[in-house]
Amino acid sequence: MEVLTHYDNRAVATGFVRQHLDSIRQHSRHRVHFAAATYDAQPEFPLSLFDAVSLHFSVRLAFDWHLSPSLASRIAQFQGAKVLIIQDEYDMPLTACSWIRRLGIQTVLSCVPEANREAFYPAAAVPGVKFVQCLTGYIPDELPDPSRIRPLAERPVWLGYRGRRLPVWYGALAREKFEIGLQMRKRCDVRGLICDIEWSESKRLEESAWFEFVLSCRAMLGTESGSNVVDSDGAIRREVQAAIQRNPDITEVELYERYVKPHDNQVCMNQVSPKIFEAIATRTALVLFEGAYSGVIVPNEHFIPLRKDFLNADDVLDRLGDSVKIQSMADRAYRDVCKPELYGYGRLAGLIDEAIERHAHSVPPDVTSDWSYVAVRNKRADVDWGADVANLPSTHPVRFREPHLAQPLPYAPLTSGLARQIWLLLPESLRAAAGPWLLKAVKLARRRSAAVQQTWRRRAESVQKP
Repeated sequence: MEVLTHYDNRAVATGFVRQHLDSIRQHSRHRVHFAAATYDAQPEFPLSLFDAVSLHFSVRLAFDWHLSPSLASRIAQFQGAKVLIIQDEYDMPLTACSWIRRLGIQTVLSCVPEANREAFYPAAAVPGVKFVQCLTGYIPDELPDPSRIRPLAERPVWLGYRGRRLPVWYGALAREKFEIGLQMRKRCDVRGLICDIEWSESKRLEESAWFEFVLSCRAMLGTESGSNVVDSDGAIRREVQAAIQRNPDITEVELYERYVKPHDNQVCMNQVSPKIFEAIATRTALVLFEGAYSGVIVPNEHFIPLRKDFLNADDVLDRLGDSVKIQSMADRAYRDVCKPELYGYGRLAGLIDEAIERHAHSVPPDVTSDWSYVAVRNKRADVDWGADVANLPSTHPVRFREPHLAQPLPYAPLTSGLARQIWLLLPESLRAAAGPWLLKAVKLARRRSAAVQQTWRRRAESVQKP
């Protein structure tokens, strides 16, 4: 079957998002295509070409403004299977519920444990919708060449970490991402151990640079992912922001105690993160806060547990000095966890396929489609793709921007306004026949216009000369 996956083409700059999208395509039993879906995206193809549509988590349904309004109305009218893959569900889940109803989503792949689902998705708010639990990430398909993976004793950095300092309204679990880096860097500095621990946005690493970093480290720090604060309609966020406006000097501790703590830890959303799978797959040791990690890994078997009060921090750093034992632990984690049938992206793709097959009306085997895809260009292998025609399907998720521009290139059709509306009303066979001649005419007109402008520029320069 033909499946169209909608995504945010700006989010593809993040390596994990691109790999997540591409892995679905690689492992699906069906033909997966991609289309930009956010902000002012204006798809110029009929959704009826497809048996199913899916919305990727890079399209944030926690907000009213992220999904393209014109695309939203077309998805709502679509008669095939509709699947939503969602993450960061603690952000305004009632808004997501509203979108699920409006779009007619039939299946939601969610990271929320079933025991906590009612707090996020009340049954009355999403009647008849099937929820399927999945992980935030899986063993990546794109990994460094095994020949580049050195033994831990030969890696120069004892402890590595890239975390984030998240807003206070995400609660104590999110705060741990910053706290673990802050406290462990202090302790490494006191002992003179080589560490590379950062949490600012400017120090984030992407794609190949991230794996180069991991491969230089004996062990990676980590915490459980997620937030245990359910901000159903954004009220907690608004209260915190209003308090900061009233008193810019208010501390994070005061904000947390007054506005966030009463809502914290009423659900358990602690999750294993994609970075943990990446470390295990590169045979890198793990130093992690104590936790369950979705039942994937076991303390002292697969990772060195770190107490959240840091009272065993010195013992943890001592254990990193025994390269034989931590190598044995890293190898055991690799052996136990790197099993594609359990934690590979094929598992996720299988869940999506099952959801599609429950509701899609399959095209008869003798029916085939002629496809038109997005036209892309790329000057070098290590830069973003630029798009010439951004509103057609693509075979891979691509980021539509030039590397030297801060913002994506605006979509510029050959014709615009009333002329474009008339053009799109013509039968497709007529447009196909006339298209090459129109393109030649437009190019000729543009060259003529450029020549005229150059002539007038020269005349203006000659007048200005003394």
